[in-house]
Amino acid sequence: MHSFSHRTTVLIETTYRCNEKCIHCYLNGCRQDEMNLSTWIEALKYLSNRGVKLLIISGGEPLLYESIEEIIVYSRLLGMVPFLFTNGLLLKDKVSNLHKSKICHICISLYGATKENHEIVTQTKGSFVKTIDGLMAARENNIPVEIRMIVMKHNINDVNSISKLAKSVGAKLLLDYEINPTLNFSDSPMNVNVQIEENKLIEWKKKKIKVVNPVHKCTAGREKFVISPNGTIFPCTKLRIPIGKVVSSETNGFILNTDTLDMLDLIRRQMPGECMGLHYLNHKSLPGFETLPHM
Repeated sequence: MHSFSHRTTVLIETTYRCNEKCIHCYLNGCRQDEMNLSTWIEALKYLSNRGVKLLIISGGEPLLYESIEEIIVYSRLLGMVPFLFTNGLLLKDKVSNLHKSKICHICISLYGATKENHEIVTQTKGSFVKTIDGLMAARENNIPVEIRMIVMKHNINDVNSISKLAKSVGAKLLLDYEINPTLNFSDSPMNVNVQIEENKLIEWKKKKIKVVNPVHKCTAGREKFVISPNGTIFPCTKLRIPIGKVVSSETNGFILNTDTLDMLDLIRRQMPGECMGLHYLNHKSLPGFETLPHM
């Protein structure tokens, strides 16, 4: 039997709209209708009652969602810990309201130590200055900040400079070098992928720079899950096989597809130590379940 009792983390995508056009983005122009605030509040209440504690708020760019502060406020009232993932472009203007809403943590995407390297990725003029301004504004308001950097071919030599920037403003730094095909299976993001040599990982470790570890245990749909803007529930950000739906009802806020969840559990046992989502994006299927529904 599947329930939410053992799932403690949920990532919500409030919108797929974005004010950047990042070359590695896995959404690749995906668009969905967006749930209104009242439906999100019902969903948060349902999740809180079933033990979900960590709420990761993402997108798209979540600050484009008109009621983002209200979602944060309500999650805090329910005892959740909200983390906001943002590109930082709107952060300077919204940081005061975010501070009042008691956001717990902000993760900011920074792709280069210079305007040129950052905007090669974002394809958005002026984004570097706005992101840095947002970062500074968040720290000035004493909001804990983590800089998240996707390491690519053109910015690998910027890691040390961004590490120094993070330390200078009291922010953490997290590196990630996993770049995946898009959700509609385009390989275009792979053009900027870079193989990280072992000596480089050792160097970063010595400098106490945190790097995302490869998946050793796939927890998609078991310990965590994703809710998209229109309320479709997925096992994780990569594995876009619907496992349920948010519905507008306080008594039955979620409908889960237990047959699909059972199939995913079976696949998990057949692929120990492997990321199901990455396998799905690379092969456009999962072993033995090629006809599973996709978003």
